[in-house]
Amino acid sequence: MTASGKAATNKVPAVANLLSEKPSEIAWNINYHAKFNPHFSLFKFEPEQAFFATAES
Repeated sequence: MTASGKAATNKVPAVANLLSEKPSEIAWNINYHAKFNPHFSLFKFEPEQAFFATAES
């Protein structure tokens, strides 16, 4: 691992950020993005789209 990679690893906490406290809000954001964002599709909703939808929760 490079020095910059090691420094970046030290900045990111190893603890998961639990999103399960607001599952209805996350589900609403995913549904909203799937319906109204042209880059999202209900038929092809991949991790990248889920990340953007949950990041706004």
